[in-house]
Amino acid sequence: MIHWNEDDTRPTQGMRVNLFSLNEMSAYGMDDLECEGGTLHLRHGSCHMTLCYNYHGNNIYFRNEGHSDLIEAYCNSVVRATYSKTFPDESTVAEPDAQFYVGKNDVFDVYQSDENLTLDLYPSNVMQTYTFEVRGVSGTKFISATRGAISGMSNSYYLNSGTLSTTVSTLLFNATADVSGSMITGSFRTFGRIDNTTNNFTIEVLYPSSTGGILQKTWDVTDQISNGTNFHIIIEDSGIDVPDEGGSAGEGGGFEADVEEWEDEVIELK
Repeated sequence: MIHWNEDDTRPTQGMRVNLFSLNEMSAYGMDDLECEGGTLHLRHGSCHMTLCYNYHGNNIYFRNEGHSDLIEAYCNSVVRATYSKTFPDESTVAEPDAQFYVGKNDVFDVYQSDENLTLDLYPSNVMQTYTFEVRGVSGTKFISATRGAISGMSNSYYLNSGTLSTTVSTLLFNATADVSGSMITGSFRTFGRIDNTTNNFTIEVLYPSSTGGILQKTWDVTDQISNGTNFHIIIEDSGIDVPDEGGSAGEGGGFEADVEEWEDEVIELK
């Protein structure tokens, strides 16, 4: 049986259950179940360690699913031409589409019984969600689209140990122009930040012009989020000034104007 907290948003496409043998009997393997659970047929005398996780439809992929210690959830690599031009040495990854729930049962023995045995699993969300406000944006009504990036994040999560990969990646995400508030706002999901890294937060703005206008600006937000308890990033007086109809980005603003492709290129690493 799969147990949920009342506040959890249950995955619509169900959960995957992966059972690893803890004795000489072969492992059951993997099966997909409804969110509330279902029936599994296990061999009498078998003993399992069990992992339960939402497998489908959240832009998360998996490695080493047959190895209990190495099973790993990760996000695909993506390339964003404008960002990668400014930071060519960073590994960039896509944002997950949804929360990621993982439940674990360390030992489950299968023995003879007149009634069905119950394997209880309690998935919890291991994804972290950050929100942000970039304040003091001039010309928000001229913004066509906006998006962002943050460095110093982990790209993967080990399901058994509940630990992050120490491979440093930059997460790419979308954002929204708040015209009435003269801000750029939004949120992003991540497996988590890596300790002792620098977190550079970047915003890119697309605005109408004859050739396509892009503004880009970066801030170091490490001090805001390095304590592990603050998940809301605030940029005061951003200095972003979006020109009307393709005007200049201005002198000394720390921006780079560019007209390269706005779309991201996905590099699948299945």
